[in-house]
Amino acid sequence: HFANNSRYSFFQDACKTVGVYKYNCTTNKWNFIGKHRAHYKDITAILFLPYKTEKQEYQLVSFGADRTMVEYDIANSSDEYLEIFSLDRMDQTAVPLAGIAWPGLKNLDPAVHRTDMHLILVANDEYKYKIINCATTMTMSTVLGPRYEHPVRKMQLISKTEEGEELQYLLFATKNVIGLQKMPLDGNPWKHVGLLGHPIQVIEMCFREDSGTVFTIGAKDNCMCQWAANYRSVDSTTKLGGENLDPYYCLIENGRPGWLFQEIRDLFYYVQILCQGSFSPAMRRVKDYIPIDSLPDLMRALGYFPSEYEVENLIVEAKYKVYQRIPCTEIDFEEFVKLYLNHRPAFGYNYQQIRNAFRNFATLQKETYMMYRDDFIDMLGSYGECFSRELSWYLLSILSGQNFDDRATNAEDDFSFLPEEITFSHLATNIMGIQDADNLSEQFSAMESLGSQTMSSGESEEKIN
Repeated sequence: HFANNSRYSFFQDACKTVGVYKYNCTTNKWNFIGKHRAHYKDITAILFLPYKTEKQEYQLVSFGADRTMVEYDIANSSDEYLEIFSLDRMDQTAVPLAGIAWPGLKNLDPAVHRTDMHLILVANDEYKYKIINCATTMTMSTVLGPRYEHPVRKMQLISKTEEGEELQYLLFATKNVIGLQKMPLDGNPWKHVGLLGHPIQVIEMCFREDSGTVFTIGAKDNCMCQWAANYRSVDSTTKLGGENLDPYYCLIENGRPGWLFQEIRDLFYYVQILCQGSFSPAMRRVKDYIPIDSLPDLMRALGYFPSEYEVENLIVEAKYKVYQRIPCTEIDFEEFVKLYLNHRPAFGYNYQQIRNAFRNFATLQKETYMMYRDDFIDMLGSYGECFSRELSWYLLSILSGQNFDDRATNAEDDFSFLPEEITFSHLATNIMGIQDADNLSEQFSAMESLGSQTMSSGESEEKIN
């Protein structure tokens, strides 16, 4: 892997180390600059960006399974030691799997739009694309990616010229699928096509623009495949999807006539009533816009519960739309639906993930995982986005069914409305309000026992062989 001027080359190894070589044009030799182990988990992607530092060196960044982006200071590196320029956590939960430099939109007005930002497109393990500001690691936009069996792991931006106009596409690969996606990225599920590239894994891929040819190498199949990029197929599926919100209805449960879309529409207009005043005697004015500040509550009402970090990303994207200098204050219905579909989890919330998170803090007693009440309250105030005891009392009292009179008579530090021993069944059913939590628990227990039997039988077969 080389920088744009071909004078620098980098490598990474299994020990999570990144090293850099520099080519000496006088001696025609590669000189070793240095190496550094900056990640404590596996490196998932590393690349030279086309942007230069103050000392006119190309930026080298790496992403790791530790959700950290590291930028290396090549200009100040010497004596076989690679200096670190910055090390930042780039996401709260998602692991970055691939990244490329993201070019800015053309024909932007510098007076209205920012044209000086250095952006990176990152694909993560939550089936999302994220446009990230390289200087601040701020997430500027979140877009739903292809939802195959595995998330996108490799990307390359390609283009073709048609009738004097340059059209851009994103060439991507998951674990074993290769595909094309039409630009711009907006979460439209009809704007990409894919097919099985290799039966086990796509190790590497590259694209030759002059012939429109894709080359891929597979794992354990001893094959290098050559593919012809068929732009017409992705253009056709994009047209079949339709315009406006038509291509997005397939992402909503039961489509446009279903209950969820009706709920989205009703709550969108209900927010307008709240903003105008619930008991206002004035005539109601129905608009196509709602305040951007009301987005977090509206998302939660629709079953998507973003963290404070995700709320910040949501508000930034809605206000600035990546490039705008002056923030917007309102958002229309179509844009809101797209934001909701792009930001919510790609496959909904996983019951098993919630249960595993509870088990990380719980103790096993009599074959049941449980937490003492005081430990549960301390956990809410000590990990993640911490809650104060007052906020924990207020929220838990409401979720536990306490009415206004009950909360008025109880002290703000009195959690007696919670049982002394909190089991996962109580948390899921009585606090989180998950219906049929016991049935789901039995299903997952049966699946775990079946999985353990399958593993044990597989191990016995290996021993026999």
